[in-house]
Amino acid sequence: MSNNRNNDGMPEETMQTDELNADSFGDGMIEIGDTRLPDAVIRVQKEVDAIGWLGADMRVIGMAYFRNPDVFWKRRVPEKLNLYEKRIDGHERRMPNSRRARAVDMSAIRRDCPINHDTTAELFMSYRQNEDGRIVVDETDRSAYWGVMRHAEASCDGLLADPDAPIVDPWKSDGSEVPGRDPGLLALWDRISGLVIPLPSRSLLIYRFWKSGMGVDLYVVDEESLRIQQHNHPECFDESADERLIQREIDVCEAELAYVIGHNINLRQHPDAYENVGRKETLQ
Repeated sequence: MSNNRNNDGMPEETMQTDELNADSFGDGMIEIGDTRLPDAVIRVQKEVDAIGWLGADMRVIGMAYFRNPDVFWKRRVPEKLNLYEKRIDGHERRMPNSRRARAVDMSAIRRDCPINHDTTAELFMSYRQNEDGRIVVDETDRSAYWGVMRHAEASCDGLLADPDAPIVDPWKSDGSEVPGRDPGLLALWDRISGLVIPLPSRSLLIYRFWKSGMGVDLYVVDEESLRIQQHNHPECFDESADERLIQREIDVCEAELAYVIGHNINLRQHPDAYENVGRKETLQ
C-alpha cells in the first residue's frame, strides 16, 4: 500500500488496492502527555505518523483558549462548541451540553473518580477508494463516533488554533477570549471524515486498525487512571501475566463489591468495612 506524500506533505490520493491485505491489523496507544509543552504538537504528530498508513489522514492541531471570565484560572466550555455523536446504524446528533465538558477537560473525571474507565471521545470508521482513486469514508459500512467536532464548523467558530500558535498563559491573559493555543488541550483532525477528536492533557489515544488501515478505531481515555491501575496491578498488564492470578484478583474485587451491595454499606463512612470482616465473603 502506498504511503507516499506529495511536496506539500499531503497524502497521495491513490492507493494500490491489489496490495490491500484484509487480514492485517494492529493496535497501540499514544501518550498525549503535557500539552503545555511547546513541542507537544510535533511530538504527538510524530507518534501518530509512526502508526503507519491509515485510511484516516490524521493531523494534530491546537484548540483556541477560552477561559472563565469570572474565575480566570478556570476554562469554560464555549456555547458555540458543538460535539457530535453517531451510534452504529444511527443518525448523527448533537451531544447534550452536560456531556461536553469531559471531552475537553479530564479534571472533573480525575477528581470524582481517580480510577476510571471513561472514554471521552471515539472515532470508529471505515474507508474505501472511490472511482477517482481517492480515499473517502465508506458510507455503506457501519461507523460510529461521539465526543467529536466537525472541523469546518469549529474552524468557522474560531475554536481551532494553528499548531504553531503561542501557548496561552492563563495567569497573564486578559479578557475572556484570547488568541493562542489552549495549554491543556490538543485535537486530532481526520481530514478524510472532517471530524476532530479532542485530546486533553495527560490523556491516552488508543488506536486499532484493520484491513490494512481502511478500518480504524480511535478513542481517548485517562492516562493518569491507567498508570494508577498499572501500578496497583502490574500483573494484569504484563505480557506474560498469570491468568489464574488475574482471575483471583477479579474474584476478590467481585466478592468485595457483592459484600458492599448486599450489606448496603456506605463506603465513604466505612471504607474498610470489607477488610475488617476478614474478606470472608465469597461469590456464590
